[in-house]
Amino acid sequence: MINLERYHYIALVGWISKIFTVLFSLINTRLLLDILNIDGFAVYSIVFSLAGWISLLNFAIPSAVQNTISKFRVKKQELNELFKTVLFMIITIILLAIPLLYGAANILLNTILLEYKDLLNTDYFFIMLFLLLLFGLSEIFNKILFAINKGYWPNIYPAITSILGFVSLYILKNKEIHDVNIVLIVFFLPYLFIFIISYIQSVGFIRPRFNKEIFLIVFNLMKKFFLFAILAAFVLKVDYIIMSIVLEAKDIVIYNLDMRIFNLILFMYGTILAALWPVSAELFHKKKFDIIKSNVKKNIIAGILISVVLSSGILFFRDEILLLISGKDTLMLPMMTGVLTAFYIVLRIWTDSYATILQSMNEVKILIYVVPFQALISIVAQYTLGMYYGLNGIIMGLCLSFLLTVVWVLPLKFYKITRVNHE
Repeated sequence: MINLERYHYIALVGWISKIFTVLFSLINTRLLLDILNIDGFAVYSIVFSLAGWISLLNFAIPSAVQNTISKFRVKKQELNELFKTVLFMIITIILLAIPLLYGAANILLNTILLEYKDLLNTDYFFIMLFLLLLFGLSEIFNKILFAINKGYWPNIYPAITSILGFVSLYILKNKEIHDVNIVLIVFFLPYLFIFIISYIQSVGFIRPRFNKEIFLIVFNLMKKFFLFAILAAFVLKVDYIIMSIVLEAKDIVIYNLDMRIFNLILFMYGTILAALWPVSAELFHKKKFDIIKSNVKKNIIAGILISVVLSSGILFFRDEILLLISGKDTLMLPMMTGVLTAFYIVLRIWTDSYATILQSMNEVKILIYVVPFQALISIVAQYTLGMYYGLNGIIMGLCLSFLLTVVWVLPLKFYKITRVNHE
């Protein structure tokens, strides 16, 4: 029997953890700006944005393995062989990724980071990318923990990362170390710790082994999720690439701070969705669609209400908040930029809810069909509007890509599925 309220408990733990994460994340932002200044922080913003692309090297194993575990649990199947096969896959990815990331480091330094090339060393940059790879692979262990009802651990990890990051930056500042390479490597080092601890707490000390039958089960799900992940990256992860072309370093920093502030709302809501996924997956296999629909409706209403209230507070105190975070009175958040970002967050809450539920039911095909159009609109709109309207144009391009596609397509697909199955 499924404890339908368990995901609320896991989400509550996530929210408590997020309080610490938010606090130290804001402190870390100010420390990074103090240590690196505007240009260095712009480099950090672009480099960290690459995490979304490097995470593609987990090949969507996290989503595939979480849904596989939910299916196995419903059928009372053992999970040990699944864990051994997944661990084998992770080790293989790491070995293959090392030469790939080193080559990528050289290419990126001569393309999107060309303007900041003097600040970065190729070997150090490779280490940064490798640590970001471990960050992406940790998501596999996190999804396993969510699937086996230990989701409170991955909800705590961000707080641990932020606290360790704070300690690292505090030491670097007191030692007066301002080298971008050293600062970013030290700041990203907690990802190695989280990778190790999440491995121990999820699959434990087991011997990796390739099981062809289980691999094919996971692989058949991976194909759909991976294609969607690639397409989604072209919607959500091209902003910094485009900004490196059309915006100045100061505008990139303001965008980073703006999104960092408003994304706190999305992160809080994301803890609910992450905890709800495995519950919905099991409900789907038990064909309890009425409960799924009820959960979606309640979560969206709560998410939008929270977003409106918190966004209003952020907009009212935006100057004070930005000054508190950055420590620089030269960085200001225009009202229109804040309003556009708040609207973007509401769109994300709406679409992320339906996207999460559809993925929990292995319904990825609709996402694969619609997201290419969204990606195309996103890239063209961000570049074109960014050229004309600067920072606001980037956010307008993002919003437009959602409004013309997934905002209405995903709810239609979800209610079609639940209506057909209910009948």
